[in-house]
Amino acid sequence: MTTLELQNTIIRKVLEVKDPVLLDFVKDILDRNESTAEYQFTNSERKLIEESLSDYSASSSKSHDEVINRMDSWLKE
Repeated sequence: MTTLELQNTIIRKVLEVKDPVLLDFVKDILDRNESTAEYQFTNSERKLIEESLSDYSASSSKSHDEVINRMDSWLKE
């Protein structure tokens, strides 16, 4: 597939998309391609990171091994 064919295929597919979240995501990807700017976290990403850091600071997070052990135990039940 040539570059022009690929571009036209993508354009046709994007024109069919009705989901604004997906369209924002595609726009962000294309904007990053045009820019050398650093990645900017979305508000929801920033919130998740802050919650994770808070959980970690409060020692309420679990280690990878703890999670895997719990999952193994749960699967054996």
